[in-house]
Amino acid sequence: MSLWTPDSRRIIFMSTRSGVSNVYEHAAGGTGETTRVAASATPQWPTSIMADGSWLVGFDQLPRTEPNVVFFPMKRAGAQGGSAPPPFKGEFAEFSPSGRYLAYSASDSGRYEVYVRPFPYVDRGLWQVSNSGATRPAWARNGRELFYLDGSNRLTKVDVETTGPTFTMGRPIRILDSRYLEPNPSRHYDVSADGRRFLMLKEGSAGDDAAPASIVVVLNWTEELKRLVPTR
Repeated sequence: MSLWTPDSRRIIFMSTRSGVSNVYEHAAGGTGETTRVAASATPQWPTSIMADGSWLVGFDQLPRTEPNVVFFPMKRAGAQGGSAPPPFKGEFAEFSPSGRYLAYSASDSGRYEVYVRPFPYVDRGLWQVSNSGATRPAWARNGRELFYLDGSNRLTKVDVETTGPTFTMGRPIRILDSRYLEPNPSRHYDVSADGRRFLMLKEGSAGDDAAPASIVVVLNWTEELKRLVPTR
C-alpha cells in the first residue's frame, strides 16, 4: 500500500524491511533517507492522509484478531497534530476532503459494512452507511459523495452532506454492475477529481499471453520532449 503526500513530494508506503510491516516515507524523487513513520511490533498499513498533511490513518492487525484503525501524527509546516485519537475496530479508513469525518469498514454487525465517524473526536458519533455488506470506501473530492464496494464487489455511491453540524446521507445507489479485479487487500480503485470517472483494474481474458503489468515513472520528461521536438 502506498500514498502520495498532499504536496506530491513524498510517498508513504508499507515495508517489511524491519521484519514486520511498518509505515515509511521517502522523497518522491528517490533522494534522501527513508524514514519510518512509527516503529511498531504490530503489522501496520497506511490508507489515507489528511489534505493538510497533519494526520495519517491506517490499520494494524495481529494474526487471528480484528484489525484496528490507527492514527499517525505527521510533522508538516503549518500542520496541527496533537494527540492521536484512540484506535478502534476497522480497516481501510479514509479522511473526508474537509478532514471532519472518517469513512472505514468494520464487521461490527457480523459482516463488513462501511461506517463514518467524526474526526478527531471519533467516539462522538457513528453512522452506518451501507446495509448489505461493503468495504473500501473512497470520498469524492467535493465531499458530497461516498463510494464503496458492496457485498458483491460492485461500485456503489451514497450522497452525503459533510458541511453541516452533523453528517447526513442518502440511500446507496449502485453505479457499476461489472465486477472488477481485486488483486490484493488494498483499495484497488480510485475516483477522478471531478467525480465522473473511475480507475479500475480489469481482469485479462483467459489464455492471454500478455507480459505482466508494470509501472513506468518518467522523470524530467520535458527535457526529453525538447530533444524529440526541438523548438525553432
